[in-house]
Amino acid sequence: MKKSKPQTVPDWLRENARFGAPKLAAALGVCTGRIAQIAANEGISLAALKAKAGIARNQVAPGEPPPPPPPPPREPPPIKRPRMASETRAGATERFDIHKSDKAVTADFILQTPQGKALALAEALQNPKFKAAIESSQIDLGHFEIVRFKANSWDVTLKVEHKPVTRTNHQFWVEWKRISALPLALALERLVERVKPAPAVKPPKPTGGDRMVEVALYDMHFGLLAWHAETGEDYDVSIAAELLADATCQILARTRALAPEYFLIPIGNDLFHVNDPTNVTPQNQNRLDVDTRLARLIETVEHALEAMTEAFARVAPVKLLWVPGNHDPQTSYWLLRVLAARYRDDKRVDVDTSPKPRKIHLYGRNLIGFMHGCDIAFGKEKALAGLLADEAADVWAPDQYREIHRGHTHKKNELWFWGAETYGSVVVRTIPSLVGTDYWHFSKGFTGGPKLAQYFVWNKSYGLESVNDVQAAREFYHKEKG
Repeated sequence: MKKSKPQTVPDWLRENARFGAPKLAAALGVCTGRIAQIAANEGISLAALKAKAGIARNQVAPGEPPPPPPPPPREPPPIKRPRMASETRAGATERFDIHKSDKAVTADFILQTPQGKALALAEALQNPKFKAAIESSQIDLGHFEIVRFKANSWDVTLKVEHKPVTRTNHQFWVEWKRISALPLALALERLVERVKPAPAVKPPKPTGGDRMVEVALYDMHFGLLAWHAETGEDYDVSIAAELLADATCQILARTRALAPEYFLIPIGNDLFHVNDPTNVTPQNQNRLDVDTRLARLIETVEHALEAMTEAFARVAPVKLLWVPGNHDPQTSYWLLRVLAARYRDDKRVDVDTSPKPRKIHLYGRNLIGFMHGCDIAFGKEKALAGLLADEAADVWAPDQYREIHRGHTHKKNELWFWGAETYGSVVVRTIPSLVGTDYWHFSKGFTGGPKLAQYFVWNKSYGLESVNDVQAAREFYHKEKG
């Protein structure tokens, strides 16, 4: 009997092709993919084998499972946007679609990165191309806030120098809503627009250089409101600005002939009556009588201080010194920062914005300490002499004339007020004020005293030369407002 020739796997596949790949895989004990791999290695097409075996294309061979049901119909594709001129057939390029109204802004934009690189929204909003698109639309996003956004990404293939290159497209849809403009924010924005370097001005010609004038316009309380029907006098922002200008003119008229080396002007000491829109004192939360909106107050004080500084700087250089009060620890500080920016290139004006609440100034043989005094308890003034000695240890020297100048109590007729007291070698001097009388002071009986500012003439070699009062006419405080 003649032995039959053993069949190889490819021959077996050809003869049993009608059973299909799943049945053949089960017979050989391999996966379906292995059957396809064997057929491919031998150049055998299962479809061709099925055709040779007389099995139609869609006919199920014996033992083969039925085909899966057809997939459900797809949703209609989205409307395609027109392709931009710079696009290729392989994929989309970057685009920016921006719409704006009075209350909102929407942007639908695409940015490209190397394949697989992530792109966050914050980074996308800082993209130079997006920022240029926003600027070309004349939109200031600083006035808007993001209320919602969507993000998507996909890979595309572009032709770069006739070669296919894969990039990742990042699509963002963002909606902004306009922020309600706060009066304070608008006032600050207007001030920033005005803060430009002062023009280069040559300092005044050198003088004898043996005197310095300290201008003590303490406790002006810009923003305090007093009504003559309640307190016997009026006071508001406009009156405070007029008083500051009048005192400046008086001091200049008296000191111009002295040819001072410079003017020293402490700024702060409750220059502002309020520190923020709550209209209460920052520490004790005492309710205050306030004249106007904080925005108008900010602009008025900035203009008044700039006018005062310019007036003194025409005669001699000016040194501005920040000394915070209990009413204006923040408002007075940032105002000094504004003036520092204003005069940063002007050699006539030097602005000390050191954050220390107490300052030390050395002029020749004179050592002068500045503070508001609100944090020093009544009856503890003697401690100020030791405080000055500690904080000025590096400049403390024999044969000095030493004084501490403080504000806070406003008037000489207040029950706890002393004009000047001496503790050892240190004179502690409390500076009066031009401020009007508000209802709180009137109800406590702190009324009737003269309205005073002061200025001091310091001799570099001999110490304090003179203490001078600057009084305000009573007519300033009697302007009927209705």
